[in-house]
Amino acid sequence: RRYRERPGDNALPCTIASIYEDWPCYELELIIDGGNLMSDGVGNLFTTTRTYDWNPDFSPEEVNDLLKIYFGAETIHALEYAKDPQGKPLDGTGHIDMFAKIVDPCIVIVAKTESEVFTEITQAAANYFANLECGAPGDTYQVFPTKAWSVWYTDPASPYSPPFTVLYTYTN
Repeated sequence: RRYRERPGDNALPCTIASIYEDWPCYELELIIDGGNLMSDGVGNLFTTTRTYDWNPDFSPEEVNDLLKIYFGAETIHALEYAKDPQGKPLDGTGHIDMFAKIVDPCIVIVAKTESEVFTEITQAAANYFANLECGAPGDTYQVFPTKAWSVWYTDPASPYSPPFTVLYTYTN
């Protein structure tokens, strides 16, 4: 998101790679936060549709193609995230790790909350994984719900964040 304003963040990986002669460094022209990428190690890459929002110069198909190339994924899974009426993430990030975390190739932890603003998203994620084939044909992800809770948050000192609800989870 803001990393174009923070060139040192983007420069660090290639700086580290340059120390070692055999380490290549590839620069991806997409805006991506690490908390919004998850791989199961068997060809599936998970993100939220926020990745498309951050990259309006690319179609979702172009974003998916770049993710497949750069991350070696076969399939991109973009899940919805909780949004306010203006389309901004209710949890402050829109990251997938706010509500789901793959812990093994076919095992995922998904947040479970009674907070209405997040219930639909977390339940949809749990259902998505529970019905997604993984491993042998007919096998699906094992979904383990984990407690989550939300708190209304405002940071008057931050120029970047209007008030929002933070979803606290053990997935992140």
